[in-house]
Amino acid sequence: MPFILLLGAGWIWISRPSIDASSFDTPRPALHYPAPDFTLPRFNTAGETEDNFVLSTAKGRPVVLNFWATWCGPCRREFPALQAAAARYGGCTA
Repeated sequence: MPFILLLGAGWIWISRPSIDASSFDTPRPALHYPAPDFTLPRFNTAGETEDNFVLSTAKGRPVVLNFWATWCGPCRREFPALQAAAARYGGCTA
């Protein structure tokens, strides 16, 4: 009986469909096209909504849109670099 179960499990494993990662289309960035306009809420350090950020108001200025979380290790490691960029370029960013 265990041999039949093992044989059946092996047959299922071998006959499963393979997933080819190269078959997935990776979206390419749309270079030289304007970004679609959007509105997002701005939050202060207490997590309260202060006002809204509208992309069209930042025309001609660099915008970094970073989604992160306090529990995300890589997000926390990149935070000092984002703070340094904000300190260096704070006057010309949105």
